[in-house]
Amino acid sequence: MKVPLAMAVSLLLAVSAEAQPPPQGWIGALSKPSILCDTSAQVQSIVEAFAHGTDAGAARFFEFFRLMNAKHEPTCAIVTVSVAETGESQTLGHLRIGGGDFYGWILHVENRVGDGYYLYLESPAEALKNSI
Repeated sequence: MKVPLAMAVSLLLAVSAEAQPPPQGWIGALSKPSILCDTSAQVQSIVEAFAHGTDAGAARFFEFFRLMNAKHEPTCAIVTVSVAETGESQTLGHLRIGGGDFYGWILHVENRVGDGYYLYLESPAEALKNSI
């Protein structure tokens, strides 16, 4: 099916307005591997570093990965979350990471293990699928 360019552009603009992380109070799995940190500032710092390139973002992530917290765990890691309750989220907007386009949020999550800040990303295709 061919979609006129004007319609496709308006659909993509509508999708960016509809893209959303799970709402506050949602309980479930975050099954896509992503960055989880002890603080939202750490996640924000990693995202800002990725704006300067993949190597810069990876270097910033590994700085936090090597930094141990009071539990002797990395302050940031790449994880999947089997079950958590979501708290507030901070909108990051449109991001380019590793050549890919994403909509991003920092999502506060909590479960029996503790709490942290998860980098929640949706590609434009995922955002479109989730808004239909």
